[in-house]
Amino acid sequence: MFKKRYIERYILGALLPYAVLALFILTFILLAQQFSRFAEIMGAARAPLTLAFEVTTHLLPSVLIFTIPMAMLVGTATGFCRLGSDSELTAMRAAGVGTWRVITPVLALGLLISLWALHVAFVVAPSSAVALR
Repeated sequence: MFKKRYIERYILGALLPYAVLALFILTFILLAQQFSRFAEIMGAARAPLTLAFEVTTHLLPSVLIFTIPMAMLVGTATGFCRLGSDSELTAMRAAGVGTWRVITPVLALGLLISLWALHVAFVVAPSSAVALR
């Protein structure tokens, strides 16, 4: 029998927008800081715009190593804070929803995000660093 997973989807729906927003903001800030090191060199050499795009593309994996885990942390903390402040966690507990049912989707998402971050750190970032040099 197909089980409906409304609670799990609701919890992930509460966390994911904050995590994605944090990922974009943190990545933009760190990428701008890293790109500023190369901007002076490329500006003095009058490098074409395609080279600037290529440098940005190769800098992105080294930035994502830091921003992926931080975005998950910010998204989880902010999402559960919102659920708690709206008394939705209390309502779930009163309705008989167990703690494991609340944290299981977050743990599964965290595992997927961790695997993605490990792939970026050990596969994508080293090859991008070699290409950047």
